[in-house]
Amino acid sequence: GEVCSGHGACTADGDCVCNAPYTGIACSDVYCPYDCYNHGSCDSTGVCHCQGPWSGIYCSQQTVNPLEGGTANFVFRNGYIRTREDVGTIYLNVTRGGSTFGEVYVSYQTKDASAHAHTDYMPTSGRLLWSTGDATDRQIQVDIVGDDHVEGLEAFVVYLFDPSPGSTVGDNATISISANGNDNSDDSAVVTVKIDLPEDRLRLSTAAGAQFASDFVADVCGPNVLYIPTDRVIVKEVQSIDSATSYLTFVILGDPSGPSTDDLAIIIWDQMQDPSSALYRGVATRYVDRNFQPVFKFSTPKAVSEPDNYLWLLGIFIPLAVLVGCGVVAYKRRNQLTEWLLWRLGNMRFNSLMRHRNLDLDEDARADSDRQRIDDSRYDRSGQVKPGDELGDARL
Repeated sequence: GEVCSGHGACTADGDCVCNAPYTGIACSDVYCPYDCYNHGSCDSTGVCHCQGPWSGIYCSQQTVNPLEGGTANFVFRNGYIRTREDVGTIYLNVTRGGSTFGEVYVSYQTKDASAHAHTDYMPTSGRLLWSTGDATDRQIQVDIVGDDHVEGLEAFVVYLFDPSPGSTVGDNATISISANGNDNSDDSAVVTVKIDLPEDRLRLSTAAGAQFASDFVADVCGPNVLYIPTDRVIVKEVQSIDSATSYLTFVILGDPSGPSTDDLAIIIWDQMQDPSSALYRGVATRYVDRNFQPVFKFSTPKAVSEPDNYLWLLGIFIPLAVLVGCGVVAYKRRNQLTEWLLWRLGNMRFNSLMRHRNLDLDEDARADSDRQRIDDSRYDRSGQVKPGDELGDARL
C-alpha cells in the first residue's frame, strides 16, 4: 500500500509522521480533539460537526437562548496594554455595543500569566452593570505593585466572561498587561498566523475559544517547538478573515533567564517553513495555514535614563540656545550694533569710491606715459622734429 496510507511521511527509522488530522501507526485514523466532547461527529477532515444546542470548535459550548431584549456585545477598548511597575493604577475601559435595550451585565476577573497576584499586581474581579439605554463605558481598576527587584517583562490577563443572557463578549475580551521591571528589560515579540477555522469557533470569550487558545499555547511552548514555560506565551486576539479562516495573534514574553524572543521568533519562522515540522502536528496548531507567512513585531525599547536618548535633543537645543543668546546680546547692544553697521556700510562705500578714484588716476598716468613715449620718438634732444617724421604732425 501507500507509504503511511498517503497521509504522512516516513522517517529514516520507519516511523510515520502524520499530517493533520490523521493519526495512528500508519496514519490511517482520523481524530478530532476531545472527540467533540461527545456532542457531535468527526468528519474525514478532523472537524467537529456539533449537534443540538452545542457549538464551538470542539462542540463544548452550549447555545443560550436569548431573552427578549437586553442583548449586547461587551469588548475592551484596547486589547493589549503595556505599562510600568511604578505607574500605580491602570484603568481598563469596557464598552457596551449592540442593542442598548434592557439591563445587561458582564463579569470580569484577573488571571496570572508570568506575573503573580499580590506580588506584581492586586487581583480583582466583579460584575459591570448597564441599565436600559445606557451605552457609556465602564472602568475596571487594577493596581500594579511596584518593587525594587530587577525583573523582566511580566504579564497577567484581565478577561470578560458570564455575560447576561443573550449578550456576548467580543473579540478583544482579553487584555494582556505587562509590568516592566525597573531594569527596563522589556522584550517581547508579537506574532500573527493564519488559522484555517472561522472566527466564531476561536472567539476567546467562549469556552471553546479559550480551550483552543490554551491548546495553542501548549503546542507552541511544547518540547518539540519552543520548549519554554507556557506563561511566556499569551494569545492576544483573533480576527476574522472570511467565513472559513481567521488571524490569530499571540505574544511571546521576554525572560532574562531564558532564550531571547529573537531566538524564539526564528524558531517559529523555521518551523513554519517546514511543512512536516512538529508545529503542524499539535492539537491546535495543526490548523495553522502552512502557506501563510507569519507576521512578527518586536518591542525592545531602551531605558529612558540612557544618555543617548537625549543626543538628538542636544543637537536641537544647543544651536537654538546659541541663536537665542546672540539675539539677546544684539537686542541689548542694538545702538552700538546700529552705529557699527552704519560705520561699516559707510566704510564700504568710501573704499568703493577710493577704488574708482585710483582706477581713474591709473588711467591718467597710463595716458601721460603713452603720450610721453610718442613725444620721445618724434623729437630729438633739441626739441626739433626728427627728419622724416614731418608727416606725423599732419597725422596728429
